[in-house]
Amino acid sequence: MSEELTDIAVRLENTHSLCVNNEKRIDDLEVDMKALHETQISLVKIANSVENMGKSIIELNNKVDTISDKQDKFSEKVTALENQPAQNTKKRIDDIFDKVMWVIVGGLVAWFLGHLFPNIPW
Repeated sequence: MSEELTDIAVRLENTHSLCVNNEKRIDDLEVDMKALHETQISLVKIANSVENMGKSIIELNNKVDTISDKQDKFSEKVTALENQPAQNTKKRIDDIFDKVMWVIVGGLVAWFLGHLFPNIPW
């Protein structure tokens, strides 16, 4: 019987040793799980922040597009205003050229008629 008791004592000691070892492993796992949980919470916060930043970037992109469209329209208006004096000057020069050409044509017609009909007083 003494041998049985020794065997049981050895087994009990081994079981106790395993329990102590398992308790330490469980404690380590609890610490790791707590750190993992904190990391998970941090990742969720980061994901939410990234999502909010994405929405903000989309809003900013829309605003930039709107501003760009307005700037293009404004640029067209400024260009039209800048070109207006040149267009007015060109129109005046074309009108003057047109009138000078009519004066020359009228003079040539009068000269031609004067030579064609020299006896008619003009």
